Amino acid sequence: VKVAACKCLCNLLRSNYNFNYRSDLLKQAVPLMDSPNKEVAAAVLACLKQVFRVDKEGEATLEILQLVADYVRKKDCRLNAEVIQVMGEIRLSDDLTRKLLQAEEDDSVHISSKEKRRRALERRRKRDAALAEGRDVDYHLGSATRGVKEKIAVQTKITEAMFECLFRVLKNFKDGISEGVEAAEAARRFNWRLLSTTLSCLGKYCMYINIDFMNDLFNWLYAIACEEAVPLTQKFQC
Repeated sequence: VKVAACKCLCNLLRSNYNFNYRSDLLKQAVPLMDSPNKEVAAAVLACLKQVFRVDKEGEATLEILQLVADYVRKKDCRLNAEVIQVMGEIRLSDDLTRKLLQAEEDDSVHISSKEKRRRALERRRKRDAALAEGRDVDYHLGSATRGVKEKIAVQTKITEAMFECLFRVLKNFKDGISEGVEAAEAARRFNWRLLSTTLSCLGKYCMYINIDFMNDLFNWLYAIACEEAVPLTQKFQC
């Protein structure tokens, strides 16, 4: 019965992840990624990966990541690697600054009221066509500049929530491994697959890391790589 209920929850999110009860469903779904029942965990992971892929506005992605960050903090980083691995499906745009400059240039041009209405209708048409095809869009009904600014704000919050999770897991490993545990004890105590997954996600999204955190990040990576108890695979990833 529990597995059937979980699959129903996932099907609801897949069919329409933007409906009124999304927040309630996500609060139930996110902890199930870490379920000891492999069928339940697999169903939820597949569902959230699909939401990440189709969420064009980023609001559902942000909500999921905030819930994951809360869960990682609550569990003190004792979780399955798949909870972090699912972040690899998140889509981030690396040319929003260029789009913002272009939108500001378009909006700053002096045009007549008739031309403004024509451009607004054209943006609406392009936005609706792009959404119907499932493509990413930056067309806002009011102005192009406001649309891109809103997207930048959402993506900034997404990266903050993502790196909160990744940095917390990494620091947890750094603090634990620095206690001088032996290799045999470390194998029982630490989830090396979780560390490997975290390092992979950091590598994938490293271009979005705020430079203010780089010093601490490099110190943590160096501390982990220098410990004898850490397997060679994870050392090379560091």
